[in-house]
Amino acid sequence: MVKDHAIDAVILYDGGTDSLVVGDEEGLGDPIEDAVSLIAVHNLSASVKERILITIGFGSDRFNQVSDASSLRAVAELTSLGGFLGSISIERGSPGHQLYRDGVDHIYKNQNFRSVATGVILSSIDGHFGYVVPPGLEKRVQPGDVYLWPLMAMLWTFDVNIVFQRSQICQWIKDAPTIRSQAGMLSDGRTRMAKANQLRKVENFPTQESMT
Repeated sequence: MVKDHAIDAVILYDGGTDSLVVGDEEGLGDPIEDAVSLIAVHNLSASVKERILITIGFGSDRFNQVSDASSLRAVAELTSLGGFLGSISIERGSPGHQLYRDGVDHIYKNQNFRSVATGVILSSIDGHFGYVVPPGLEKRVQPGDVYLWPLMAMLWTFDVNIVFQRSQICQWIKDAPTIRSQAGMLSDGRTRMAKANQLRKVENFPTQESMT
């Protein structure tokens, strides 16, 4: 496909930040599907000059046990490795915001499923903050399940190859031929880390009181 269509750039999108996990975090979200995408794009031919990962909805994976502090540590580590390419916010009322909302409205007219990531992104763009249940998610999200903040309305960009190289999960599963074997290799890798006492505890931000 790359050769037939002269593709020279591939952009991956992740709603949330579990694509940035290494594998030693306490909570991983749903990392295998992201790792498979990273592996596939990393393995493309050299003619693909640009390989970019964009994440949006920073903090939405807290719903899937991914720590926000862990995700920001990942950004810092990728920055030090030269893999963070910058970020930009989606401004309320901007053409990009309207295009996104129109696209979501069209999809939701044709399906019953409601995405938590999409709900928190749109609500954060609208300026909601704190423990707010986004409109339309009342059947999926309970009060206290998600914490809205402006970082959810930002696009964070990364070099796919550097994210791949940092990820232990990518290294564990890159040769796995099936979904079942990928899950098994992830579990085996986590078990080895646990035996070596290399798994992290839940990462949290310091409280304001602890800083004074």
